[in-house]
Amino acid sequence: MNKPNKCPSCNSKIYITEFCCEKCSTLIKGKFQLGPFDCLDENEIEFVKIFLASGGNIKEVEKSLAISYPTVKSRLERIVNKMGIGDYDFEAKNKKMEILEKLERSEITAQDAVKMIKDLKK
Repeated sequence: MNKPNKCPSCNSKIYITEFCCEKCSTLIKGKFQLGPFDCLDENEIEFVKIFLASGGNIKEVEKSLAISYPTVKSRLERIVNKMGIGDYDFEAKNKKMEILEKLERSEITAQDAVKMIKDLKK
């Protein structure tokens, strides 16, 4: 089921508030967040499974689905954007990890690490 991940009225985050057992109708109420893949339809989830099973090898995805390289790239881009991770900054994440590793090895102080991480955001 393709679940919305944002409110159609105000664009805020949506929560699931109730689950029901298919067999006995037991209800579980609360405030449950949607997972990152909940906005994908069944075909998109199947595509992601194939992509992951191939180790991210686009050539293998092409063969498995009998589709072209541009089609694989297009589907990936559409899924990434739909999940809201299109602007994920891998370079900044790697730099943060390098800073934390330096901190762990006592090469820099905690104050230095905080300043360096804040500088990355500028």
